[in-house]
Amino acid sequence: MSEDIVIDKYDYFYCDINNGYKAKYNSLEDKIINTLPLSEINGLPVFSFEGIYKNSKAEKIDLTNINSFNIKDISSMFEDCIFLKELVIKDLNTSNVCNMSSMFKGCYSLKSIDLSNFITSNLEIMDFMFTGCVSLLELDLSNFNTSKLKNMKNLFSYCTNLEYINLSNFNIDSVNEKYGLFYNCKSIKKIDISSFDLIDIFVAQKDTKDLDNYYNYLLNRVQNEIVEYEELEENNTYIENNSETIDIVEENDIENIEIPKVIEDIEEVNNTDTIEKVDNIEQTYIEEVEEDINYNIEDTELIEEVNNTDTIEKVDNIEQTYIEEVEEDINYNIEDTELIEEVNNTNTSEMVDNIEEIDNEVEELDIEKVEEPTNNNIEDTELIEEYKEIENANTSETLDNIEQVEENELEILDNIEEIKDTEVNELEQSNEDIVEEIDSIEISETTDNVEQ
Repeated sequence: MSEDIVIDKYDYFYCDINNGYKAKYNSLEDKIINTLPLSEINGLPVFSFEGIYKNSKAEKIDLTNINSFNIKDISSMFEDCIFLKELVIKDLNTSNVCNMSSMFKGCYSLKSIDLSNFITSNLEIMDFMFTGCVSLLELDLSNFNTSKLKNMKNLFSYCTNLEYINLSNFNIDSVNEKYGLFYNCKSIKKIDISSFDLIDIFVAQKDTKDLDNYYNYLLNRVQNEIVEYEELEENNTYIENNSETIDIVEENDIENIEIPKVIEDIEEVNNTDTIEKVDNIEQTYIEEVEEDINYNIEDTELIEEVNNTDTIEKVDNIEQTYIEEVEEDINYNIEDTELIEEVNNTNTSEMVDNIEEIDNEVEELDIEKVEEPTNNNIEDTELIEEYKEIENANTSETLDNIEQVEENELEILDNIEEIKDTEVNELEQSNEDIVEEIDSIEISETTDNVEQ
């Protein structure tokens, strides 16, 4: 008896009944899968790929050169690979495959599938094969041989964006289960079902509960793991009275079938579930909107609180800066005034000293000049008078100089006062400008907060 083994990221499970192995890929976190499973182990065939990559997070699976001649079962092969965007299966040999059930079910991100190389002469089961492939836009299955097909129920159910389907060569004479074939395919624009019995095809889904539950599960998983998805829309059959025209090739044996009556029957069956779902969606939407409103109110209050705090801090900073600048200017002006007074006092003192020194020199000179003729018994009185005139002239000139100095001092003091007045006016004007600037900033920020 053979045992289960692991080789190259694949688990191989032995099956007594088939005397062979099932393969399962065990590295579901890989973003790219290009490692191929074995076709046989110890002389025994690998006969099944059932669920081999199910729930994988791969974005690309490349099975080029895969050896799958012995494979009979590929059901759920890529089921719920919601990240899968690129699939290369041109070398997948399906000539002996009997079961393709749920093969691509839940491949949410897959936009196109090339099945032109599929050989389906032994295919018996393909129910739910494309269920939940919401990104698919078109499918061409015209090369499918369905002569042995028995089950195709819900084949395209919940392919909500599927627009074009080619089923022109489908033979469904031996098919027993085919209800819900286009269940909730609401975007279909053109299909070729010329070989179909329309009464069977448009029969409503017998039990939608399990199918709807699966679709809800798929959307929740996508919302949690890929992107936020829109709320589940109401449950409709793929044909509605006001939908775009669907091109159907009519056959002579269906001329008397009343398609609108069949559609009304389908809608009547589905209306109850639809109303309940719509009510649930509306209730959920209302709760979300209320939650968003409360959240936005909290955000607005927080923003206002932050803005008010920032405004107060800015005003305080501006006032503090202004006070420091004014104090600095006052200190600067006091220092300038003291310096000017010191310079003026120094200059005045020096000038007075100089005047006194000049007066002393003049007096000494006069005395010497007067004493000299006196000591020498000068007889010429005219010379004495001349000396007196010189003395008087010098004295008068000295007094004039003193008066001029005093006038200069008064002028300097007037200039100092004028400088003080000018700087005080400038400080007052600067103070007014800064106050106006503060008021402007407060008004602007208050306006912005109100607008927000």
